[in-house]
Amino acid sequence: EEAAGTEQCGKVVRYIYNRLILENARVRVTCIEALTKIAMKVPSMAAGVLKIMAPLRADSDDETRDAAAIGCRLIEDRGRPQG
Repeated sequence: EEAAGTEQCGKVVRYIYNRLILENARVRVTCIEALTKIAMKVPSMAAGVLKIMAPLRADSDDETRDAAAIGCRLIEDRGRPQG
């Protein structure tokens, strides 16, 4: 919640990315949720977050794959014009 409002949002995203690589499935899901929130609140971060999360759609863990698919979809839908 707090990361999106900081000047160092990019550093927070990098830290979360490291957790995605190093931690277990439950932590990865929490990271995906945090990245999704950041991308939704800071549109300039959305493309980078999508790039980070895209490979997680093929993760070996079902919950991680589902969270990544949902997060990516939310971010992509947010960026589309509504009409």
